[in-house]
Amino acid sequence: MKDETTDRRTRGWQRPVSEWLPATVAILVLLVAALLIVETVRPRRFYIDREAAQMLVAADVEERKQGAWRVADPDGALTATLVILPRLEKNEEPDAGVREAYVYALGQMKRPRFFDTLEPLIRTDPSGYVRQAAWLAAARSDERRFRELVGSQPDWADPWDQIGIARGWLVLGDVRGVDVMLHWATRGDEVQRALLAELLYRDVAPILEAAGRWPLAAPAVEGKPWPPAFVADLGRRCGEVNLQRVLSASRRSASAAEQVRRDVGRLARARERIKRFLFGP
Repeated sequence: MKDETTDRRTRGWQRPVSEWLPATVAILVLLVAALLIVETVRPRRFYIDREAAQMLVAADVEERKQGAWRVADPDGALTATLVILPRLEKNEEPDAGVREAYVYALGQMKRPRFFDTLEPLIRTDPSGYVRQAAWLAAARSDERRFRELVGSQPDWADPWDQIGIARGWLVLGDVRGVDVMLHWATRGDEVQRALLAELLYRDVAPILEAAGRWPLAAPAVEGKPWPPAFVADLGRRCGEVNLQRVLSASRRSASAAEQVRRDVGRLARARERIKRFLFGP
């Protein structure tokens, strides 16, 4: 005589698909939804990109730069804390271009605690290019301390410092630095003038375009300074519109777009994690 318990178990495994499939699908849907919520809502503060960490200390200069650009996002804060901060604080990075990339990455993370690493670079780094980038990163990291540092001395005489401060004001939504950028776009050295042509095209041109005042025949050649006459014309055009009002209106729209971009990025990362969870690497 067949054991009744065993028979019930056998019958349980032989239930029609229609009885157990809906419950299984529901469990999977709940699991995927939970992973999406965790990935989208909770910042990945404890995530370290091991491949990027190796790139940041690679022997090749360009690879170190690429590592910095790879972690230039709020999610890269732990990687930066473990790798970038010690290299900057201990003066272990000899290449100015890599230091600038490190500083850029720190600014993109917008962590107030990174200001303590950025301020010494602003005051002592031998490269003006690195210092101006550190000013920008400092403004992004801690607005209050940026303002205090700018006001800590009556005049920052070095052109690189003035360029960096102007960039900092602009990223904070303040156009007071535009005149400084226009000034050094014609009176700086070759490197400064080429950099300012790029910065004016990227940061000031959209403001003038929004006001309908950007010239159609702009001599925008990447890596080349602009002719003084063109820079003078830009100055005149800037004086004809209320740059502050236009920038403030533009920033409100840009803020909403940036939030959408971040949400899309987090959803993309969540999708990759779910794919790895369900189907393996």
